[in-house]
Amino acid sequence: MVNLFPLRSTDPDGLLAHPVPLGREDTANCSIMDALDRCSLVICAWGAHKAAPARAVEVLRIVRMCGCGA
Repeated sequence: MVNLFPLRSTDPDGLLAHPVPLGREDTANCSIMDALDRCSLVICAWGAHKAAPARAVEVLRIVRMCGCGA
């Protein structure tokens, strides 16, 4: 399991208020690519958080780039 954002908070709205929720984007994306390299099945489920749709577009691009999506 990999989160859309590396930022963790007990308050989901903290993600919206954080100035850099991805931290170093290359690190966040590399973590996702690393997980994709080690899995045999990809299921995307990110819920309804306000920040999810924009990030999901980028993550789906990464999933497809790694050959794991249709």
